[in-house]
Amino acid sequence: MTTYDLLVDPVRLLRVRFVEPSTNAEVAVVAITCAYVPAVGPNGYTIAVEIVTDSSMQNPGVPYYCDPTHLTHYLIPPKNLRGINPYLS
Repeated sequence: MTTYDLLVDPVRLLRVRFVEPSTNAEVAVVAITCAYVPAVGPNGYTIAVEIVTDSSMQNPGVPYYCDPTHLTHYLIPPKNLRGINPYLS
């Protein structure tokens, strides 16, 4: 299998704040993507928010290549989302 590194451009990054469901603590991350996705919960099908971050680089100043094994995925209920802003603002 061929693996590829992702080109991450700081212009496209997001600052995302959310409440982590397992700890009930507010978390702030620099996200590569943040999207509403279909999910299955205890009450059947629902909508969740997927947040993908690069755990190895949280303050990039220039474009860089990201190893996909460094990606962290969060899947949270929409009510736990506190804010989304451009990274470079």
